[in-house]
Amino acid sequence: MATFIPLTNLIQQYVDTSGDVLVNGSLEFFLAGGVITTELFSDNVGTSIGTSITLNSFGMPESGGNTIGLFRDQSKALKVVLKNAAGATIYTFDNIPAVASFDTASSTKLDFITVTQAVDLDTMESAIDDAYKRDGTVTLTGDLNFGAGVFVALSATSGITASITQSQGNGLLTSAINEISVVTNTNDTVTLPVAKTGRQCIVINNGINTLQIFPSSGNFIGVLAVDLSTTALTGDRITFTAYNATTWNAT
Repeated sequence: MATFIPLTNLIQQYVDTSGDVLVNGSLEFFLAGGVITTELFSDNVGTSIGTSITLNSFGMPESGGNTIGLFRDQSKALKVVLKNAAGATIYTFDNIPAVASFDTASSTKLDFITVTQAVDLDTMESAIDDAYKRDGTVTLTGDLNFGAGVFVALSATSGITASITQSQGNGLLTSAINEISVVTNTNDTVTLPVAKTGRQCIVINNGINTLQIFPSSGNFIGVLAVDLSTTALTGDRITFTAYNATTWNAT
């Protein structure tokens, strides 16, 4: 048996490309990605309004003289075409996805979801980095496993040995607070994580020599040219704060 859910949570008012109320416009309903029409409904029990509906003087869907909300069969992916009173298309909203349902009679969880669109894992990874590693509004429980070289906010690492290679990309820092205890030679090196707006990375030089600090490739430190390093004398504590996606401010 079909389950009918709201197309939008509130009754929608539609406007034209100038922002004016779309009087006597219309909405036409199709299966996603094609020209096969499909029904929409006026309530959660499946009262059909057909495959299109006319908008009233307020630019809202109306049926039987009443302004209505629109409901859909949640198992179907949709395309909705918005037209003006003359029948000209204003917007096409395609690939509105179907919604997975719960079997409330036998299970309180989803057994599986079929993904019908590609997932950009790089974008997902970036979003997770922003939301979970830097934004303290989300609380996670359980074990978190991060790959090598991943920056973790609100973390501290002590006893770091600076790289004797003395070039950018070596001695990568992965914590918010980094205590460098071994600087064998003058200008032994650490490298900051990639700059992201709001990210902070503290470097403490407790070694016996001057420490060289590089930005990540393509990044800047203050007014220095791209990829150039700065230094921290013995006993220095420098706070690097990224004020955009490429540049660290050092204080």
